[in-house]
Amino acid sequence: MLEVISYEFVVTCYNVSMRLLALFPTYIVWHYTRAISDFKRIMANSIWFVFSFFSMGILLKTLISPWRRLSKDENLAEATFFTNLVINVLMRLVGLLVRSITIILGLFSLVSVTFIFILGFFVWLLLPFLVPTFFLYGVGYFL
Repeated sequence: MLEVISYEFVVTCYNVSMRLLALFPTYIVWHYTRAISDFKRIMANSIWFVFSFFSMGILLKTLISPWRRLSKDENLAEATFFTNLVINVLMRLVGLLVRSITIILGLFSLVSVTFIFILGFFVWLLLPFLVPTFFLYGVGYFL
């Protein structure tokens, strides 16, 4: 038996489809203007965060500073010049090693974050084309 579709239903479907069609150009404009500028701002903030989290500027300025001072044992006699020299050189080497490892980890994190954002940027540029393609591929799978 054939059902009669009401006029209101047709008008409602038409209005919904027209709104969706009118939304598409607005979305494309937003996607390639405002969203890209927001993406750049988020990327800059993330790079600043990694740089600040690892304190790379401070670590580079204090690269050969002593790591920590060893306290002098009160029971021993007065420390000699050579004892202080050895302890100072040893603490500077430890400081150099710890700061270098931290700087290397920070640079690795910085490169990783930059690579992820560059990859995300290219995916973002292709997203308006990928979503309909994946949708049609998914619908075609069930047909």
